[in-house]
Amino acid sequence: MAVLIGGLLLVAAGLKLYGMSVSPLPSVGWMSLPVVQLAVVAWELILGIWLISNLVRPLSWLFALFTFSVFAGVSSYFGIIGQASCGCFGTIQASPWAAFGVDVIAVTALVFTRPDWRIAEFRTPIFTAAKLLGGTAAVIGLFALCSTLAFGSVSAAIAKMRGDSLSAPSYVDFGSAKPGVQLEQHVVIHNWTDGPIRLIGGTSDCSCVTTSAMPLTVPPGDSLSITITLKVPSSNAGSFTRTAAIWTDCNKHQTIKLRLGCQVE
Repeated sequence: MAVLIGGLLLVAAGLKLYGMSVSPLPSVGWMSLPVVQLAVVAWELILGIWLISNLVRPLSWLFALFTFSVFAGVSSYFGIIGQASCGCFGTIQASPWAAFGVDVIAVTALVFTRPDWRIAEFRTPIFTAAKLLGGTAAVIGLFALCSTLAFGSVSAAIAKMRGDSLSAPSYVDFGSAKPGVQLEQHVVIHNWTDGPIRLIGGTSDCSCVTTSAMPLTVPPGDSLSITITLKVPSSNAGSFTRTAAIWTDCNKHQTIKLRLGCQVE
């Protein structure tokens, strides 16, 4: 069972890495932060390999049980607030409730396959595993620090390593507001190429406008801030999200997709 669950984690992490433009978690609030998205994928890879290796099985079982319990809680939360996709399987669209079902099955399987907890026999391997986890956490933290110092943010470093021409926040948080209120937020578009890129248009309708003052040119190796307007719908209180787009003259990156969201009071 540990091998199956470890394999599931590796497949999920692989699908997320394959579709790097897709958020590993729904882009809501702090979960949209690149460092959080990166940490989720990294942890799935570490735990998946650990489970398959069968090293210190009682400890890996405990971490797996905790991880899938958290995943189940997060999935149910996003199902309750009405998120269409949980982002759990990268480019494969899956509803939060489907992911919740998988998480519950995994938790149940882990409970019924609980290993023998004779801690004395595992004392040395546990310390070894703890050092491994601590070292991994230190590497991730160092990567985040170096990325911020060198490129300004983790998302900028990832965009640079992936060879992206343009980058922008995957999620734009407009905070909270009452129904019918019009909100504005600034979004920074980064140009990672050695040539200028023009922003030639984008979404423009009664609820969202991204085309203010366009066309605009983003200088090579520079960034540009644009204003996005969002009208809060007349709906019940809760989470509201929608997708907007910005069109460019860059052949490699013709469309910048943005997910906009706010909390309706």
